[in-house]
Amino acid sequence: LKRPDLSESIPSGPDQPQVRISLDMEPVGPDLAGMEGRLANLSLASLRGADLSDSWLLGTDLSGADLTVANLRKCEMIYANFRMATLFGAKMSNANVFDSNLSGATMEHAELDNSQFPSTKLYGANLFSVSLSGADFSGARLSDGDGEFVVTGLTQEQLDSAKVSPNDAPDLTGVVDVGTGKPLKWSQTSIKDEV
Repeated sequence: LKRPDLSESIPSGPDQPQVRISLDMEPVGPDLAGMEGRLANLSLASLRGADLSDSWLLGTDLSGADLTVANLRKCEMIYANFRMATLFGAKMSNANVFDSNLSGATMEHAELDNSQFPSTKLYGANLFSVSLSGADFSGARLSDGDGEFVVTGLTQEQLDSAKVSPNDAPDLTGVVDVGTGKPLKWSQTSIKDEV
């Protein structure tokens, strides 16, 4: 298929009205709220702005999928594959992401508040400017263990807003603060200490 040339049909110049696109606008995607996606193959799917809130994604393959500004609030993502997926600006608060693969995912500006990531692979993911307040990183893998493939975009301040179960801090081998370049350190109290 050949893309049509619309350059002549679009008026331009000082006398023509200017079209402005706001970055605050969220694309409206498919409404899949409450979906039960057991072992579904949605690899490379375009789900920009999709509503997947309250969904059950057991073993679902979303590798390479575009989930830009998707709503994944209160979603159960168990053994799900989001490897290399785009989750830019995704709303994932109160989600349960258990033993899933988010390695290499683009998660810039995502809302991860109060979500749980036990045993989840996050190494290679870009977490620049994500919101992590109350997020549980118990057993999460932010590094491949060798420090060669690590999560990027995090600051110590962001990490300090997260939490873990006792004696189950995330692997931070080779992970550095995006602003200072200093190694990130787990310095928070555990979930048990909060009670």
